Amino acid sequence: QLPRNFKNRRTRVAKVTETKYLGKTIRSKEGPRHVSGRGQFTDDFTLPGMLHGIVLRSTYPHARILEVNAEAALQLPGVVGVVTPEVVKQKTRPFKPGRYAAGLRKPIPEYATAIDRVRYVGEPIAMLAARSPSIAEDALDLLTDHPRTFGSILSLIGPYLQIMGTQIYVRHPDVDALIGFHTDAGPSLQRIHPHPDSLPLQFKIQFFLTDLTEPDQGNFMCVPGSHKIRFPENGFKKGKYPEGAIQVFAEAGDAVIFPWALWHGVGPNQTDRIRKSVTFRYGQMWSRPYDYDTLPAEVLARMTPRRRRLFGDMGQDHHPTDYFKPHDQLEVIGMDEWNLTLP
Repeated sequence: QLPRNFKNRRTRVAKVTETKYLGKTIRSKEGPRHVSGRGQFTDDFTLPGMLHGIVLRSTYPHARILEVNAEAALQLPGVVGVVTPEVVKQKTRPFKPGRYAAGLRKPIPEYATAIDRVRYVGEPIAMLAARSPSIAEDALDLLTDHPRTFGSILSLIGPYLQIMGTQIYVRHPDVDALIGFHTDAGPSLQRIHPHPDSLPLQFKIQFFLTDLTEPDQGNFMCVPGSHKIRFPENGFKKGKYPEGAIQVFAEAGDAVIFPWALWHGVGPNQTDRIRKSVTFRYGQMWSRPYDYDTLPAEVLARMTPRRRRLFGDMGQDHHPTDYFKPHDQLEVIGMDEWNLTLP
């Protein structure tokens, strides 16, 4: 039932809007500032001693948190601190029942981050404070010489190595195979099969950022031992798997190393999740990098000497032969750290 004076109220409102707004061209007070590039937003302000916050959020609707290891992040230049679920539970108290309380007889304690498990996509897991807003991009630098993989890389390819290329893979759901079987770096390298005792020319290391613990999740596929066999001249059509092909199962954080001549592809992603991974291609220094000539100065500036060398930076006053045998290569690469003998 409408109020008795509803009609009069509506008439008064219509009268005001008709005279001031309806049918009128309204000049924006903020428009000129924004279209001329003079607009300022919260992200534009910089204050003395200001830190930038980065939040790691869940990509799963429901999952257990096994571990949040902040050690590598804390080693990044410019990182001031990392707040993990363990720290949140120790230093804070849970909120009053909120997001988790609906429909529950016994509310679940709710903190600023997830503690033992995540319960929705986007739930905060950990937070990082840094002096630079680009620190999230810098985190990928850690993978180039990660302490758990770089020793294996050196033992395989030797110390005179360089990163030839980098790739980030984002594999969306698809019922068909995502990438057909192939070898890397074109037809020329495809036909080179060095002696078993020689150093590899190139290989890749792939870091998985999402779990691939079951078939058809966009898994990396390969034929074990195929790097010793000549690849068929006509190749394989997408969705046609060679004999012996397998799907690799991995958890987020796992890595696989494989040579350029290994027959490999990507299987179908028959889930509702996007699969993500990062790869680095390592090769002998005399090879030519394929996705960069020289890294931007601002990228090299944030890197350690070893990482700069891995991306081909020889420093000042280098000799032409330094491109394949720098005089300080063993020192810069840090062979002593790994207690390795030269392959």
